[in-house]
Amino acid sequence: MAFRLSLAGLLLVQYTCALHSPQGTYTPTTTTTPRPTPRPCKNEGLQWAYYHFGEGDVIPFNTNGSNYNIDVSALKHTHPNTTGTTVYANVNSTGASTPIDIYGHQETPDFFALNHRGYIYANTTGTYAVTLIEVDDVAYFWYNATAYAGWNVTNADIYAHFDTADSLHIELVAGQYLPIRLVYANAQGAASLPFSITAPDGSVILGPNSTASPSIVQYSCDTVTAPKFPPFGYEL
Repeated sequence: MAFRLSLAGLLLVQYTCALHSPQGTYTPTTTTTPRPTPRPCKNEGLQWAYYHFGEGDVIPFNTNGSNYNIDVSALKHTHPNTTGTTVYANVNSTGASTPIDIYGHQETPDFFALNHRGYIYANTTGTYAVTLIEVDDVAYFWYNATAYAGWNVTNADIYAHFDTADSLHIELVAGQYLPIRLVYANAQGAASLPFSITAPDGSVILGPNSTASPSIVQYSCDTVTAPKFPPFGYEL
């Protein structure tokens, strides 16, 4: 499947006003107009998939702490144990003795991976902040075309592992859809995924306690401007 992020209909609306000064000169000013938020079409939130691998090559036993890595490419062609949608992003478990809650589903808490994907819809032009803080064990984030196809551990835009943080700032134009992907994994022991996306006005559009936001969607309603992702297990 070829991926192309269409820019049709996503242009920033601007207009210029010419103001007459007492000296007879003109001073141009530029105003940006937020794009109307599209009506939802049961597309709110992110799609997610849970994979339980057991200890092995994909998710090895975590003995190297701050340098921990997993084989994220294995998720592309592995059929997940559980799938769903979520309007928030959060994993929190103190240990591997009891099941872990994954977006309302009780799952095995060790040697598992979570694959999240969707789009940021930019309601306004500005800087969107993406943050990972003190992840346990490891998380990777991709945006733009790489989030849709070709994602791997070497080209992640941000990466955080045990007790570390990483962040980035993305400039978006009002009306733009941006593909995003977040992969998280835990080997053994406690699990934690503190993750957030913040809009230019400072509001958290995706985070541990976020609610449904028109700025976080699975696809555009026309399924052309922001196409649906391939089925889990058949990713690119």
